[in-house]
Amino acid sequence: MEPSAPARALLDDLVSDPGTAALLLDFDGTLAPIVSRPGDARLLDGAAEVIASLRDRLGLVAFISGRQLSD
Repeated sequence: MEPSAPARALLDDLVSDPGTAALLLDFDGTLAPIVSRPGDARLLDGAAEVIASLRDRLGLVAFISGRQLSD
């Protein structure tokens, strides 16, 4: 399936200048299984390496969590 013209334009911009892009990643339940104790949360195998490679190519890589900052 081909992306729509507006989506293609956005993707083209991202590919031509990835340093201006931001990637916001959900942590709990997406990159790590949901656990009751925050200290037990761990990234899925291989995720850290992929995220590190994106960190060096994109303008911003950030994590989002529903947990309190103190967690």
